[in-house]
Amino acid sequence: MTLTHSALLVVDVQNDFLPTGALPVPDGDGVVPIINALMSRINFGGGVFMSKDWHPPNHTSFASNHNNKKPFEQQTFYVDETPYVQTLWPDHCVQNSPGALFAPSLQVPENAVTILKGMDPRYDSYSAFFDNARNAQSSLQELLKKASVRTVYVCGLALDVCVLFTVMDALDLGFETVLLLDACVS
Repeated sequence: MTLTHSALLVVDVQNDFLPTGALPVPDGDGVVPIINALMSRINFGGGVFMSKDWHPPNHTSFASNHNNKKPFEQQTFYVDETPYVQTLWPDHCVQNSPGALFAPSLQVPENAVTILKGMDPRYDSYSAFFDNARNAQSSLQELLKKASVRTVYVCGLALDVCVLFTVMDALDLGFETVLLLDACVS
């Protein structure tokens, strides 16, 4: 199969990451008009993919689920006896909550594909491709290949966490990857 198309990957532009959300990204709402303009002006032949944090209330990354732990503290967890360090976050993007919805002014194309991540309560998932423990992979890689995508254009929130991990995984998986810095904030 020849991979010829490009796709836009919009990472986590959700209410809880906006300036008034539970885990605010300063000026996070500023990316919305830029992303809307990209989607309206450019034909991404491979489609538009939009990731969402979609955490259950008992998610291990929530500081509220650990006695005497505060948001932004570090906690060591183990996967098959292998340690990994997890930042503990304020509760955010809880499944079916208003905070988990896309930003209200984000124009979601009718044919956009939503990729849900962070659903396993045991592992966080910064990347839209894999969970942080790399125990599970989302359907994103398979869907991109099925759409003959060679190049992914990545934008969204937050540049220093979810966008960064998504870009690194896209590169590792062999996709030509373009980071749209003007459409990212951290």
